[in-house]
Amino acid sequence: MKKVFIAYHLGKDDEYKNQFLEKFQEKINITNESYYPEEVNDRLFSDQDLINKVKQEVLQDTNVTIVLIGSETWKRKNVDWEIAASLQDPKSLILGIFLATNNNYGFTKKLIDEKTIPARLIENYKKGYLQLYNWNPISMKPLEWITIAEEQTAQVAHNNLALFRQNL
Repeated sequence: MKKVFIAYHLGKDDEYKNQFLEKFQEKINITNESYYPEEVNDRLFSDQDLINKVKQEVLQDTNVTIVLIGSETWKRKNVDWEIAASLQDPKSLILGIFLATNNNYGFTKKLIDEKTIPARLIENYKKGYLQLYNWNPISMKPLEWITIAEEQTAQVAHNNLALFRQNL
């Protein structure tokens, strides 16, 4: 069984995370959720050190990362670290869900505002490594999406080199 990690903007997107958990907690093994280590002074550590810390202490034995993409998710370093740590694990799957607060919500593949998507996520979407979906509590199918992610990651190499743009 897949163990799922939920990456999201703490404080801004808690309501969506809670709705996701309420609907899918019993169907999906959600083992951990996004966090921002307030005690970590990220000026004292390299991004790679912090990515490794997230991989070891937060992601641990998860093998699927679902990124909830709200209007300001792209600004959060902790989400970038979580995406980067997920991409470092060749057995890990990743996918994104646009929340209704993101201006890409309801997107078509031709009309995506890349500025409001975490850089590592959009780069891997463009390569075909992962899929982006729309938030819809009635018709969301994360188990199906995880199966699609398994097929894609077996066929396409990921890119973990995209640079983080901002932290607020």
